[in-house]
Amino acid sequence: YLSWRLATRVSVRLAVAAVSLALIIAVGLSRVYLNVHYLTDVIGGWLAGSAWLLTALLIVDAVESRWRGGLR
Repeated sequence: YLSWRLATRVSVRLAVAAVSLALIIAVGLSRVYLNVHYLTDVIGGWLAGSAWLLTALLIVDAVESRWRGGLR
């Protein structure tokens, strides 16, 4: 997220997003391939991680908007 946010060019942002997504998918599928987890476990992990990320980003956005609004 920080790499994506600090990038100023759209092409760099797309590259960061693509590499991040590919890494997330590769790690999850490798867990299934190695018989360490079931596919449902991996999908659940992806969903839980997505929910956590969304929650964290909403909190960061709320704090940042208050800070920039002058309510320190």
